[in-house]
Amino acid sequence: MQLKNMSIARKLSVILAAAAVILVIGHELELYLPDLELWIENLGAFCAAGLYRVICSSDTRFVSVDTLCFAAGLLFSLGAAELYIIIATYLSSALIFFLGRYLIKDRVVTFIAKHKQLAALDTTNY
Repeated sequence: MQLKNMSIARKLSVILAAAAVILVIGHELELYLPDLELWIENLGAFCAAGLYRVICSSDTRFVSVDTLCFAAGLLFSLGAAELYIIIATYLSSALIFFLGRYLIKDRVVTFIAKHKQLAALDTTNY
């Protein structure tokens, strides 16, 4: 689909449809939450590492982790859950940064170079 020939309303509707699909996928994942909680509980001493793995892998795929934060509050004590969520959030943010910085940067630079309006906004030197 070429975005050049599309009107702004059509572009907005495509973006909204993509956002709706992402939200539906995120809500469908909530159906698997009890199984996920059971899996994390069965990890024993490594349950925090399991929570980190789940949060980091779902956050990088644009899935809301709010439900997982709630599950962490149910699985652990309040202080431990808060600590685990803070650590998982920082790990996930670092992962997203490094993915964007080293894996996706070249694609974004070539995409910006192809579009004159975006290239006019870009003032950074690579």
